[in-house]
Amino acid sequence: MLSTLYVFYDNLPVQGYHLAIVAGAPLLVTWGLAVLSKRHFDGAK
Repeated sequence: MLSTLYVFYDNLPVQGYHLAIVAGAPLLVTWGLAVLSKRHFDGAK
C-alpha cells in the first residue's frame, strides 16, 4: 500500500508554486474572513 503511494507521488510533477498555492489559499481565505468579520465584533461593547 505504501509503496503504491510512493509510485503515485513519483509521477506527480509537484513544483514550488503548487505547494505555495496549496498552503497559501487557506491562509488567504482565513485572513479574508477575519478582516470581514472584524467589523461585526468591534461595535459589540
